[in-house]
Amino acid sequence: MSSLTVTLSGKLLDLITGNGAFTPQLPLRLALMTELGDDTTPGIEVAGGAYGRQVVAFGPQVNKVSRNCAAFGFTAMPEVSVVGGELYDDSGLRMLYGPLSKIINCNDGDDIPFDVGALALTIA
Repeated sequence: MSSLTVTLSGKLLDLITGNGAFTPQLPLRLALMTELGDDTTPGIEVAGGAYGRQVVAFGPQVNKVSRNCAAFGFTAMPEVSVVGGELYDDSGLRMLYGPLSKIINCNDGDDIPFDVGALALTIA
């Protein structure tokens, strides 16, 4: 995921210019999307099955890329096509969004595992 929301962009600009402080509330959670959103509007989130946003932790950035440092996954998914994700902090602040590298087509009851390093965050 590489796109910043308008809200996070503003918080980071205030931080950089000394006009505000920002610390996301942990843990971070990944939401899966069936349709992508944009800078201001969330996408359409998966619903049904045992789907729920999953906690994800990231290691320090290396060459402007931060990857998940622990495996995680989604279990018992509904029948759905997942096209992207959105990253939220624990307060519900939507921070990043973007497409997955490939669409994940799930049958009812499928799991979606994410191995260590499978999810990469970048800011272009």
